[in-house]
Amino acid sequence: MHYSLLVTTISMALVITSCTPYYGTVRHNRAYPNAKTKYQQEQKQQVAFGQETEAVQKNPEPTVAPQSTKKSVRRFKQKTVAAKPNPKEAAVANDIPVIALNRHDELPGVADLKPEDITEPLFAKHDAHKEITDHTDSVELDAPAVTQSAAAVDKTPLLECDPNAKETLPVLLNAASRGDIYAYARLGEIYLNGEGVAVDKHKSAEWYGKAAYAGLPLAQVQYGDYYRDGIGVPKNNCEAIYWYNKAAAQGEVKAMLRLGELYKGWYGNPPDRKLAFKWYRQAASLGSDEAQTQLHLLLASGNMGGYGGADKMEFGSSIRSLTQQAQAGNMKAMLELGDRYYNGNGVKKNIPLALQYYKSAAKLGSGEAAHKAADIYYYGKGTKIDAAQALIYYKRAGDLGSAKSKFKVGEMYFNGEGIPRNLELARDWYLKAADQNYALAQAALGDMYQSGKGVPRYYPRAFYWYEMAAKHDDTYAKFMLSILYAKGQGVEPNLAKSVEWYNKAERQDDSYAAQCRIAKNYLVGFALPKNGSEALRWYSLAATEGYAPAQAALGDMLSRGDAVEPDFEMAIQWYTLAATNGLPYGQYSLGLALIEGLGTDTDPKEGVAWLKKAAYQSYRPAQYELGRLYYEGKVVRRNDVRAYGWWSISLQDMNDITPESLAYLVDRMEPGYRERAVLLSERYKQRFGDLAHHETDKSLPSK
Repeated sequence: MHYSLLVTTISMALVITSCTPYYGTVRHNRAYPNAKTKYQQEQKQQVAFGQETEAVQKNPEPTVAPQSTKKSVRRFKQKTVAAKPNPKEAAVANDIPVIALNRHDELPGVADLKPEDITEPLFAKHDAHKEITDHTDSVELDAPAVTQSAAAVDKTPLLECDPNAKETLPVLLNAASRGDIYAYARLGEIYLNGEGVAVDKHKSAEWYGKAAYAGLPLAQVQYGDYYRDGIGVPKNNCEAIYWYNKAAAQGEVKAMLRLGELYKGWYGNPPDRKLAFKWYRQAASLGSDEAQTQLHLLLASGNMGGYGGADKMEFGSSIRSLTQQAQAGNMKAMLELGDRYYNGNGVKKNIPLALQYYKSAAKLGSGEAAHKAADIYYYGKGTKIDAAQALIYYKRAGDLGSAKSKFKVGEMYFNGEGIPRNLELARDWYLKAADQNYALAQAALGDMYQSGKGVPRYYPRAFYWYEMAAKHDDTYAKFMLSILYAKGQGVEPNLAKSVEWYNKAERQDDSYAAQCRIAKNYLVGFALPKNGSEALRWYSLAATEGYAPAQAALGDMLSRGDAVEPDFEMAIQWYTLAATNGLPYGQYSLGLALIEGLGTDTDPKEGVAWLKKAAYQSYRPAQYELGRLYYEGKVVRRNDVRAYGWWSISLQDMNDITPESLAYLVDRMEPGYRERAVLLSERYKQRFGDLAHHETDKSLPSK
């Protein structure tokens, strides 16, 4: 007993010492010094090192909470783990539809469940606050019984999404008052997701903190996430490391992976490759495929300072090892190789090869890979834009549980992007995403009911969906609520509420983009009455703060006379600001204006210079325009080699260029120049071929 205490004390001292040089001294008098130690003792007895990993490997029967009359009790969902394919068979037939599911755990009834009943982790990691790490290869199983689907809500009189939330919350608070650590964690989850209450990240952090101090491993991981990302608490990587170490000491693999990430230098933490290697190796020894992959990446990147020399021999070359795993049917290896070739990370960039790996992983059940394959087709990255293929893979990812992909399917049907427009299907797919609390889909449903597009116009339901999206932190929805409260549409007029929601939206990081979306609504008359003055005002709010897309949009309004009097000189000023701020569309528009002398003196040389800046950022219209200028030889000296180089890139996206045009250009070249043109084309494709979409606002459906 004394020996265990001594080891624990030394471990904590090491963590504090390792963090101090970067972040200062860690406070010792933590927020909850009176946490009941009996729960810590119970957890140490019940959660032995590696117990959770072994439980998953054995694929136990689903654990069910004891019978109770309380409605707050949740039950575990059954976990499905795919059998590992035979390497030889998988190498031959790699299209076997083996679906590998991530664990998608639910918290049981906290009032009735006892520590000895627990054989699986109690609650899933919530990464809703981290858009950049949205892993979609897990399948969404049955929703909790107390939660209505978005479709059900949409077809019934307006209800709260969780009709039992008001009954559940007092039960949990009562259990928490008795020291139930699982109630602490469940309350943290409720306040994080806004289940029957307003989203309150500070309260969520407070409750998760209580569960973490009481010794619950996954609560310690979540609390570490909060410190790492600054969710409800000040961002502090040293605190995050402290909590991850606490969870890792209880055998929690997720904590080991988080420590590996931090020591790799992620999230602004000073890198320590040796410690990263140590934690990934420990997680790999417990069966983590992700840790195994990260070890390969660390070894392939070198600079291990002599650490793990024997491990290098064991794991071998990263790319070779990953390729062998992929050929054996390892889905995660396929996804990792796709990422490596897509980003050129340690290998020569090869997007077509990355696409093949993504498609192979998608066949095996990776929603993330399916979504990435869809993005390549949708945006034309390294390949021709193919809306039909994009739709297939977005649907595939959506069927595998990706809310983001379901939203993209709805968006494509709403806009008719490469497919026939179908508002009914758009609404259905939006509802599927909204059912997973995807805020963009909820806001899109609000737009449909507000504008009467695809559904009968019904302001109360529009207000409902905007409110749901706002609860999940959608800035655009908050601005729309401000407008609806001011107008009294779907709700009683309330100026104070209008100001409150406006202020909430204005404080968001993406407030300028949301203001532009409101401006576009006014400009085209979608979801809001067509009003040029209001569009000008909303664009100006963002433009005067230096937001380049808003500056370019004002240039468009004033140059075209969209709902306002044309003013070419003022338009050129806004285009100049947008171009100076690095926006390719602004550079392109300014270049054309200087070449044609619209609102300014003609300056072809300066105009071509701005077109080149946009073309170097892979802006297709600028690349096409440069090709045309070199082809015609009017503004610049005729140069068929450069014309071919720029047109060969824009051929896949620009309808004005046809293979016949390129064929004519080649025919008129002198034979000695044709080979040079092909070589220049390949060089341009490598340097400027990645499609840039800085000008595109795909968040707002076209009308």
